[in-house]
Amino acid sequence: MSSVDEPMNLTITECESVLSCASSERSPVASPENRNSYFKGLARMVRNFKARALLLEDDQESLFTALMNLRDECTTPSPSIAGLGEEAVTVIDDLTHSLMDVNLKVTTKRSDHEEEALHQVNRLIDHLVSKVHEGPNTKELCHVYIRSCYKSGQCTEETSADDDEHSFQSIIINCSPDDKHRIRKRLHGLLNYIDSRLTDIYCPTLDVRNK
Repeated sequence: MSSVDEPMNLTITECESVLSCASSERSPVASPENRNSYFKGLARMVRNFKARALLLEDDQESLFTALMNLRDECTTPSPSIAGLGEEAVTVIDDLTHSLMDVNLKVTTKRSDHEEEALHQVNRLIDHLVSKVHEGPNTKELCHVYIRSCYKSGQCTEETSADDDEHSFQSIIINCSPDDKHRIRKRLHGLLNYIDSRLTDIYCPTLDVRNK
């Protein structure tokens, strides 16, 4: 889970109260020094709020994915959910609709440069998704992209860092901080999906024998 700054000991009500009397000589923000400190505190509160909203947005997406995957399993023969049938599908649909009642959307302001970088990154990831069924090579490329997300943006001297890594890295460093967070989340989710596909291909479900 992403970390956020320590919360301020200043409530929203207190913020409104101070702002309403900011022009008064008795206001705690009357002096330039106090005013600067006060607005820095407000800025920190806003950053914390946005960070928490991003985490909630991630949680909602993860719940949607879990519900969709479970629903898919319910509609195919699967020993892990045998006997649940239509009743389970109904429950999952109800939970999905309930989750959709919560409308979470964190809007990210981007420069033209950041918009173009995000477009290029999404195009590369979409191409990676289209190659999911090609096996281990796709998993390795996903690992390459994930490694690129955690580097400072300068080329390394590692021999394992190939053209794909440098190319992806040179693009993602131009993305906004919020988009970098979402891209990392998307790539980790894609890697988990690739792992599950490879397990299905190379390690098919075995019959339960020790009963």
